[in-house]
Amino acid sequence: MSKSNKRRDKKKKARERRVRKNRESMSIRRQLKSMDALIKAHAPLPEFKLNCDKANADIKALVESGIDGFSKVYTRRMHPDAIDMMGEHTRVGWTAMVDDISSTADDMTREEVEESLSQLFDRELGNGILWHAKKNLVRRALPVSCFTIEPGEKHWDVRCRSLQSEKTSHGSLYCSPHRPTVEFDGDQHRVLFTRHAMKQLSERIVPKWNQFYIGQTYVFGFLYECVYFEPLVLSNGQPAFAILNSCLRVGNEVRKFMRSILGVKTDEELAGFYYRVGYCPITLDKGMAVAKTFLTPGYWQTPERKTLSKGGSDGHIRKLKLEIEQACDDGINTMSVSECDRTRNAVQWFHEHGVPQVKKIEAEVFRNVVGPYSFLKRYN
Repeated sequence: MSKSNKRRDKKKKARERRVRKNRESMSIRRQLKSMDALIKAHAPLPEFKLNCDKANADIKALVESGIDGFSKVYTRRMHPDAIDMMGEHTRVGWTAMVDDISSTADDMTREEVEESLSQLFDRELGNGILWHAKKNLVRRALPVSCFTIEPGEKHWDVRCRSLQSEKTSHGSLYCSPHRPTVEFDGDQHRVLFTRHAMKQLSERIVPKWNQFYIGQTYVFGFLYECVYFEPLVLSNGQPAFAILNSCLRVGNEVRKFMRSILGVKTDEELAGFYYRVGYCPITLDKGMAVAKTFLTPGYWQTPERKTLSKGGSDGHIRKLKLEIEQACDDGINTMSVSECDRTRNAVQWFHEHGVPQVKKIEAEVFRNVVGPYSFLKRYN
């Protein structure tokens, strides 16, 4: 066979393979479409009722975009058991479904069953909406706003909330409706954040917070409910405030680390203790304390960095300080102490050398008056 005939034969076989592959692909798509239609008929996505009276237009657009995208693919994204229960919710109603499941759950009370189901669907539907919303809407809406999902009788209530916003000479600023203040020179200044400062703070509180539903709920709850800010002056003379978070608002590994720092054995003994999240340098202007950025503990100009320059000059101390400086330059994130020994060592060292990283606070730190539940308490 000549070379030209071999080439023609090779091309012909390649075309035949492509045709077979396309036919198989079309067949699979038709089967999936048919299966999707059957599943959607058996378990349609419930109706979502939006309550956006206290929210801006961006978060409403995000939720509507997410629902539209998720409704097209939920049959392939959700666990089959969750889809079955969702269909049951739509057919018989939430109360009847919870009663039916409770009757066969010997080791759980009805309240526990309802809370478990609520959180299961909340996360499944919440992640579905967030992951299928348009990315530009996610960037615009979070963390200035957030949405939460609660079960209705045969629908889901989607509640949207936003921080208060103001146009100022510093640009758009955001604050909690609780209007928290911080004191400097005997005067109270209202705490406001730039979007940049909020995003940096959010990443420290919950790493990758904007990639999952619970993360965006938690960081918004923190910004919405936090009313306690400790004033201080940084090494360069700039005013700032410290931000703290409850030791009981974190995961098991971090709570274990907090217990080791304080020398206690149980989580109950952590009640009333707060860990240092970081610092916000501020500009004081016309009764406002404007936070434009965020510094992790140990960053330049922070009290922790100043502590590193004091005392101890032998080889072991110098080596330890270099490791701590490297951890500080990388960005200390207390939420990741279980993953990084350098972070753990740095936090422990600062706590033992004059800059308490965990402390008891008697004042009100969080004001939990957000509707029927607190954003921070819901997923503790």
